[in-house]
Order: sequence, then C-alpha cells, then structure tokens
Amino acid sequence: MSIPPYAASEPMNLFIITILPLSTSLEHAPPPVQAIPHFLAAGHRVYLAAPLAGQAEEIREALGVGGVLPLHRVAPSALLPLLLNGYRVGYWARRWRPEIYLSVGPRSALLANGGRGAADGDGISVQVLSSLQPESTHWVGQLLERRAIQEADRLLTYEAAVAGDVVGHYGARGGDVTVLPDKQPRHFVSLCEQFLAEPPGFN
Repeated sequence: MSIPPYAASEPMNLFIITILPLSTSLEHAPPPVQAIPHFLAAGHRVYLAAPLAGQAEEIREALGVGGVLPLHRVAPSALLPLLLNGYRVGYWARRWRPEIYLSVGPRSALLANGGRGAADGDGISVQVLSSLQPESTHWVGQLLERRAIQEADRLLTYEAAVAGDVVGHYGARGGDVTVLPDKQPRHFVSLCEQFLAEPPGFN
C-alpha cells in the first residue's frame, strides 16, 4: 500500500495509546506520538494515554491535546497494572468516543481493543509494530499480546519481514498490513484518514 497524500476530511477523534514513558519533549517519543502536531494541524482531535510520571497537565498543555490519561508503568512480568490500565482506557474511551485507536506495540493494542469494546465496539484499531518480540515475559501476557495483534483492524510496521510474519503466523489479512517507507510521523495522519474511508480488508 502506498502512502496517500494529505486529504481534506471531517475532524476525527483519535486516541493514541503507548506504554512507553513520555515527557513534554517529543524528541524521543515513538513516531505515532510525534505525529500529534500533524494530526492537530489537520484539524483532528487527539487524546493520549501513556505513563507520564506526574506530568499529565504539563504534557497536555505542551502537546495541545484534548485530554491526557496517565497510565501505570507496567513491568514485563506484571499483569495487574496492565488490567488496571485497561479499565481506565475503557472508561475514557466511553467518554471520548474515538474513531481511531492508534497504539504502539501489542500491550498498548490490548488496551486499545479493550477500550473499543467498552465503547460498544466503535472505532478502528490501528496497531504500530516495530517487531514481534513479546513485550510480556508472563505466558498469559504473551497470549493476550498475540490476541491483540489478531484483533487489530490495521497493522503498521517498518519492516517487510515483520509484515510477512504477521500474515503468516498471526493470521492477519494481507491487505490490512502496511509497511511504512520510513519513520516520518506525518504518514500517520494520511493513513488514519484513509482507514476511516476504507473498511478493513479493503485491499
């Protein structure tokens, strides 16, 4: 799938979820989080969930997002903090009603899919995968991560090998897996706009 040009569209509600700790600087943030200024410039509403180390209000003001949800930091072997995060994401998903859930990695996608379920199943789950290495060391966590990959509507990755494994070993639909040409954050805006216009399995 090629990256389409920016397209004029109705404003969408976007919920970006990452379990990676963030600060007020986007310099070291994952590309989907770095894309926040691009989403805002295109007129979209953005909400963010991440471990924020007590800087929620500062990050909300610095990024200009509509809302910020602080998450618990989750060790690879921990399940309870992950479940607590899932409950909180579900609660705010019901309030924010996002059309797109953009998650970074399998455990973040697990939270996104749970949030979508809590919000009556509305919205498209878009997962960004840099690798297929499990983020959890507990077997239950690994099973849930695999389920999260399988339930995502769209999968984005930077490596063709990862895309092939997602289709071959995880049962993803080939048309719903996109290999990004690079890690430029601007790609996420046009892709999310395109995903709203196309049902999963379009290609």
